[in-house]
Amino acid sequence: MSIAKISFSKVTALLAVIALVYWAMTAEQLAAQEKAPEASDVATTTDAALTRVEARIIQAQDYSQHHIVQGQIEAWRSVDLRTQVSGTVESLPVEQGEPVKAG
Repeated sequence: MSIAKISFSKVTALLAVIALVYWAMTAEQLAAQEKAPEASDVATTTDAALTRVEARIIQAQDYSQHHIVQGQIEAWRSVDLRTQVSGTVESLPVEQGEPVKAG
């Protein structure tokens, strides 16, 4: 696009955007300067007004996803399992996990 083909409205819009960005940047800088404490205020602060903190140097260490703890558990509710017929199981003619049919 040549300079001759740029319309007056596009140039005006571009200048308005540049002016808006410049205004926003200078306003932010002025606001930051107003919030900054004076150098004399910082120099007169006493040690009593400062907050003491502790710092520790930490080192990387292994993390275990399993923890061994002691305690007691209690069920939310209890159930009773009973047979319909009383008696003793004398033999089990199937292997564990083998499918069975009723009857």
